Amino acid sequence: MTVAIFRFSSFAVVVLATTVFADGPNEALFKRAASLAQTVREHSEQLAQVASDERQDRAQRRMAINCLGDLASLDAIRPLMRNLVFEVDIVTEDGPLAIFPAAQALPQFGSNIYPVASGELSTRRSDRYLRVLAFVMVQVEGQKLASLRVKSMIEDTRLDTRKDNLVRLGSLLETINFNDVSQWPR
Repeated sequence: MTVAIFRFSSFAVVVLATTVFADGPNEALFKRAASLAQTVREHSEQLAQVASDERQDRAQRRMAINCLGDLASLDAIRPLMRNLVFEVDIVTEDGPLAIFPAAQALPQFGSNIYPVASGELSTRRSDRYLRVLAFVMVQVEGQKLASLRVKSMIEDTRLDTRKDNLVRLGSLLETINFNDVSQWPR
């Protein structure tokens, strides 16, 4: 028996399945849940393509990013991370990440963002990207834990580019006053 958990917004769908669905009172439920999970994966891939396609209209990209966040599927983390500094034209709320819809969506994934973040840091990242990532990390687990996590990541990495990005990120986590509006990413 295989257990797969697919998270959607504020609820979880648990699918219990074997290679062949057993006859029983919940067979239809299991089949629908497995189908729904497959549909989410497919939509996540399509939305990721739209979100990352710079030829797309900005409103379409924003909508794709928002939908990825709404799906709350772990498959959404990588495309959200890749669009971390995508800015919206119209801001309807206040907060340090208000102009960055992908950054706003990432904290809901908790520590699941870190393996993807580590991978994304294997290429040179701008100071702006790292600043936005620092704010995301602080929202996930607070400044102190985020800083400790980055220090641990620095010790565990061998790749020079990733290490450089992590050192710069660690410095930001140590020096930014995350409550000071003037230090919010822009």
